[in-house]
Amino acid sequence: MVRSCLAVLCLTVLLAGCDDATVRFVGRRVLVTQEYFAQNYAAAALAIEIHGVPWEGATDGEIAGTLRMPQGPAHDVRFRPISPGDPVVGDNERLVLLFNPAGDTGQANACKANQQRPTQPPTGSEFVVVVTLCRSEDWIVHGVMEADVETNDWLGYFLTMETLLGRMFPAK
Repeated sequence: MVRSCLAVLCLTVLLAGCDDATVRFVGRRVLVTQEYFAQNYAAAALAIEIHGVPWEGATDGEIAGTLRMPQGPAHDVRFRPISPGDPVVGDNERLVLLFNPAGDTGQANACKANQQRPTQPPTGSEFVVVVTLCRSEDWIVHGVMEADVETNDWLGYFLTMETLLGRMFPAK
């Protein structure tokens, strides 16, 4: 009993100071739940197109490899980094991440980019991320979040992105 209480206390302290994230906007044309991802991407990773970085030195592999859906049916879905304009198999769906955008952050153009979108260099621990689920050149779900995560704090990144994805793609 004492061990479990200590474990909960340690986890609470750890998570309390990790990150600060504010979801600014979530828009959707269609309700896409976590069950959808679990059914369609359990065997194959969802393509993820990454523009910019949350902080200096972060790689596409680290960004995609750390990203997870919230606890629930789609938590085990993985993401596969692709380059802008790469062909996507299946339903031609991809998740587009735009860190620290320089210019248009609207969903209308997020899925039409076939080249690297303009971004600003990271500034310390703060970043803005725009996430759009695209099917071909159409946006399906779009979200914007501001976050303050210590540089190279992958646990903090995981938790803040989990917050945004949870708002974008509810469990039911």
